[in-house]
Amino acid sequence: MYTSGSNGRPKGAEIARSSIRNFLRVVGPVYDMRPGDRVCQDMTISFDFSIEEIWPTWAAGATVIAGPTDSARLGAGLADFLDPREAQP
Repeated sequence: MYTSGSNGRPKGAEIARSSIRNFLRVVGPVYDMRPGDRVCQDMTISFDFSIEEIWPTWAAGATVIAGPTDSARLGAGLADFLDPREAQP
């Protein structure tokens, strides 16, 4: 995994599989995600913290939905995107 680090310069950090398994085991009950859930993946994939949106979602069998990349990414546009009542048929 690459992380920006505290100085803003990217650096590689090795992540052990056991650490990933432990992370998923711990956050699973906290997030209480289920297979029918849909999670907005809004952080850029190049940002290390994006794994918090992606991996627990997949581990639960839920669906990752890519967030908007245009002006709908902020404010009322994002609220409309996230509101299931606004979903198009």
